[in-house]
Amino acid sequence: TLDAGLVGWSWVAGLPGTIGGAVRGNAGAYGKGMSDIVTDVTIFRNGEVLDLDNQAMKFKYRHSLIKDEPAVIINVVLKLTVGDTALERAEVEKYIKRREQTPPLTLPNSGCVFKNIDLTTQTVDQERIISGEATLRDKASKSIKCS
Repeated sequence: TLDAGLVGWSWVAGLPGTIGGAVRGNAGAYGKGMSDIVTDVTIFRNGEVLDLDNQAMKFKYRHSLIKDEPAVIINVVLKLTVGDTALERAEVEKYIKRREQTPPLTLPNSGCVFKNIDLTTQTVDQERIISGEATLRDKASKSIKCS
């Protein structure tokens, strides 16, 4: 999209998956989610092709209608704008660098597994054993290190 001059979703840089999966799960990061940029979704369900707008997708935190009523997502329309691609490329690099550092992707991990909470109000022993095979990561206490 940057090569086409479109900006507005740098925060997805480095997230694994597909556009359909991102819409289904309302993927998000850094306070933004797919629900912020999806305008329309075309699905195939029960032998019918249906066009749904953002409201009909019933987006909420890491959730959409597709989780409740399984369907195949066949088209997604995103609300992007023509803008400063140099600035957006810098944002993409920033997000990718941050993802590479927290947690370190060179070690086995299960990814982020907790709903966002304010960790400044929590006491977390970051080396506490959760089970015999996993510990909380020292760099990202929302991530579990798998042995």
